Amino acid sequence: ANAIGCGPSILYPDRPECAAFLRTLGPVHAFDEWDQFITASVFGGFSGATFSFMGQIIDWFTTHGVSHDVARALVAETLRGNAEAILQSDQSLDEIVSGIATKGGITELANMVLESHQNRKAWQEALGKIEKRVKTSRH
Repeated sequence: ANAIGCGPSILYPDRPECAAFLRTLGPVHAFDEWDQFITASVFGGFSGATFSFMGQIIDWFTTHGVSHDVARALVAETLRGNAEAILQSDQSLDEIVSGIATKGGITELANMVLESHQNRKAWQEALGKIEKRVKTSRH
């Protein structure tokens, strides 16, 4: 994402010359506190993991008859559109979800199945382990 100018970067401390350079790679988020910067640095591992997530979804569509190119585009366009919806809205994620998830509908079904497989717990654990590694390797 940074190679095409749209991936976020983080910075500590906030130095204008560094921020100017990093803005050529995408949005810059500067931190005043070291601990917040370290926690935010977990996004690097999260970013990489999202490619694996997208690959799993693309594979599901292709094994169910959608061409790879169309599946890849649908997954990427959906996530790009959803990300843009978050960036342009002042609603919380819970408000956005409640606005799109019909009671008894397919979004509710997907969320129930994912939660039954402890999807949220798995993400929390993965991010926690990344944070632990980042914190122990900073010296």
